Amino acid sequence: MPWKESRASDERLKFIAEIVSGVPHCFNEDRPHQALLMQTPPSLYHPTIRHLPGALTEIRYDERHVVRPVRKNGTIRWKSREVFITEVLPA
Repeated sequence: MPWKESRASDERLKFIAEIVSGVPHCFNEDRPHQALLMQTPPSLYHPTIRHLPGALTEIRYDERHVVRPVRKNGTIRWKSREVFITEVLPA
């Protein structure tokens, strides 16, 4: 019997996952947004007409600036100390 109960709960989880998986799409694209005057994002979207470069040029800093690497934990070394900068940079 424990196997049957486990299988039933697995089926329920799959069913719930199917229902929930469509929520972000509906929430972000299908429903009207108050901030968009009750329009949907796809109804207002249009591709950019600007030409975007295939690759970005390397950023060059003059001698007044010091480039410091940001570590995976979001810190840099400055004046012999570890200073937290951010959590949002990619690892």
